[in-house]
Amino acid sequence: MIEFSPVALDFVDIAFVDRADIKAYVGPPTLQARYEILKSCMQELLRTGILSSCQDGDPLILPNYASLIDKLASATAEDSQSHLNMFKHLLEAAQACEGLSGRSLRKLPFLAHAALAHIQCQDPIKFLLTMISTIKRERSEIPD
Repeated sequence: MIEFSPVALDFVDIAFVDRADIKAYVGPPTLQARYEILKSCMQELLRTGILSSCQDGDPLILPNYASLIDKLASATAEDSQSHLNMFKHLLEAAQACEGLSGRSLRKLPFLAHAALAHIQCQDPIKFLLTMISTIKRERSEIPD
């Protein structure tokens, strides 16, 4: 299996491409995939202690995409609002990543952490807000 980015395809020899049995374009990740990628990055930051894994005294467990949609649809006043707020920010970050590649998505938490490097920030919500602004900056730098 050989994989090329869309940019690299312009430079691949047509005879080489003709020899491929299957040629398939795999587009950018869906919203669900973007959410799951960012969630896995957040889980690693929580696991390593870079971000605090406790909010309101409760350990932070990030739901998968389907569970998140259910939680948001059936949220009540008794639910932990700080957790729910954080989940919403993570979903907002995934929505803001529309059109970015999976590779770019994996770099975003690193870039957001670098933006906060001068501040000892372990707050997941503040981190997510920084990541959303990082996403907007990264998208603005992509040529049309």
